[in-house]
Amino acid sequence: MIEMLIVSKVHNELFTTCKKEDVPAEIDRAQVFYAEDLLTVSKHKVNYPKDAEYWQRRIDEYAKKIAGGFEAVTWEEYEKREREKWLSKELIEITEKEYEDMLSFAVAIHDDGRFQYYNNREKTSGSFTGQYCYDRKTKKFYFATVDSCDRSTWIPFKFFYLTQGG
Repeated sequence: MIEMLIVSKVHNELFTTCKKEDVPAEIDRAQVFYAEDLLTVSKHKVNYPKDAEYWQRRIDEYAKKIAGGFEAVTWEEYEKREREKWLSKELIEITEKEYEDMLSFAVAIHDDGRFQYYNNREKTSGSFTGQYCYDRKTKKFYFATVDSCDRSTWIPFKFFYLTQGG
């Protein structure tokens, strides 16, 4: 039975699940796993110099994850952190081209008269996904991460109707 999730303290990234009694061993295993990956990507930076910038980003990512450490959390705590992480991101103004480029990934297009918007069919994590929105009033295009199962997080509601009175 899964009792605990081993996650990165830096990104809340899930490493594995385990029983409570296995937590110390699984935290150690996560540290070793990422330390080995850090060595591998460090070698890739040397062996593939034309991609050095990419490999350096990976090196920095692994080093940060290792330095931050790992911890055991419950499923409920993990979900709470994921929700906070994804839904705390800012609303981003995008171009019309960016909006239209992503239309092929739309689940369904919604239109309430002022806003036309759609969710990306691919999920970032759980029910979190990108949402693209056109505001007819300002003639601007936006992007934000939303919870596809919670309309109160959707761009028209979270950033306009609830905060600015529509």
